[in-house]
Amino acid sequence: MRLPLISLFAALCVAGCATPNSPSKTFTSGKSPEEVGECVLPKWQALRSGTEKSGTAKHMRLTVSSKLAADEILDIYKTQTGSEISWYQREPLAFGRGNLNKAVRDCL
Repeated sequence: MRLPLISLFAALCVAGCATPNSPSKTFTSGKSPEEVGECVLPKWQALRSGTEKSGTAKHMRLTVSSKLAADEILDIYKTQTGSEISWYQREPLAFGRGNLNKAVRDCL
């Protein structure tokens, strides 16, 4: 009886931390990933203090984390004409996301 409960609990924990396979929103920009990321970063940090940046010259990632998992992931990839931006949202309905969206759109 314990083994099925432990397995179910473990599966639920992992599922809550998983990133969705397809982005919630996508954008394109004529700017480099670094330009877009450096523009969005301070705006997201002002809205959500847990915002962190990571990446390379061809890819930048902004992550807004809560106590349990990453709630927002903004992946910015270099393309031949600029950048392709994919926004992954863990929670389908979250308050204050409109300001995050505006920050991304202002930096495109």
